[in-house]
Amino acid sequence: MKRFLACLALCASLSASAQVVYPYNPDANGDSAITSSDLLDFLPVFATTFTPQVITIDSVPLDQWLVDLNSVINDLQAQLNAQDATIDSLQNAAMTRDSVADIAVGVAWRGELAGADLSDADLSDADLSGANLSGADLSSANLWGADLSGANLTGANLDDANLFDANLSGADLTDAYLSNAVLSDAVLSDADLSGANLSGADLSSANLWGADLSGANLTGADLDYANLFDANLSGADLTGANLDDANLVAAVLSDADLSGANLSGANLVAAVLSDANLTGANLSGADLSSANLTGTNLSGATLFQLDLSEVDLSGAILSGASMTLLFGCPSLLPTGYTCEPDPDWGEPGLYRIVPE
Repeated sequence: MKRFLACLALCASLSASAQVVYPYNPDANGDSAITSSDLLDFLPVFATTFTPQVITIDSVPLDQWLVDLNSVINDLQAQLNAQDATIDSLQNAAMTRDSVADIAVGVAWRGELAGADLSDADLSDADLSGANLSGADLSSANLWGADLSGANLTGANLDDANLFDANLSGADLTDAYLSNAVLSDAVLSDADLSGANLSGADLSSANLWGADLSGANLTGADLDYANLFDANLSGADLTGANLDDANLVAAVLSDADLSGANLSGANLVAAVLSDANLTGANLSGADLSSANLTGTNLSGATLFQLDLSEVDLSGAILSGASMTLLFGCPSLLPTGYTCEPDPDWGEPGLYRIVPE
């Protein structure tokens, strides 16, 4: 069809401008009628030898003109094919970090960025709220102050990305990669970070109120002063993590691995730590009042100068734990342990937990 249309267009153009010469035309005077006046031009050559001549168009024989026309049509068809190929490649090509960054930075944008390569891109202060960035590569990208609220970042690579002061509230970061990412002062309230890799990430002073971090990898992460109120950290790996002065009120940490973690000064009021591993953890100065530590492994842990009033420690493993200068006794203790006034301090209201 394209070839046919190109031929028609070309023929129309040529017929409008080309000079066609016919070898014999009975309409000698060109009035579109063959009459006796046309016969007068014929009589002088009557009974003479006649040799037919070829039809010419702009002095070019018709057969050659047709060959040239076919060549022109083929060239046009090749150009159309090349244009179609270019359009297809643009439609199917993955967006590059530069092209997307040019669109996104400084403007409100809601584009389809799934699988896009945005590594090292500068997206600081970009509005990407609600954007689909699932599977996108944002490693080492600068997202300082960016708005990613409600964005789909499932399986996205944000390793080493700078998300300082970024808004990720309600974002879906399921199975995302955020190792060594900077998320200090970021807002991640109600975000879904289940199964995410946050090993070595900086989450200091981040707001993770109500966030889902179940099964997440937070080994060596810095959660200093982070707000984890009502957050779900069940089954999370927090080995060696820093939770100094973190707010973990009503947080769920059941089955979490907090071995070697620093929880000094943390607020764990009404937190659920059942069956959690706190081997060698530092809980000095933490507030564990009304917390649930049933079945928790506290072997070798430091529980110094903290409030254990109304804490359920039934079934907990306390071997090698240091539990002195306590401001209250647990409501339940594992068999073989007792809570008594601490004689080393000689002040009323201070207790220690020791084997019976």
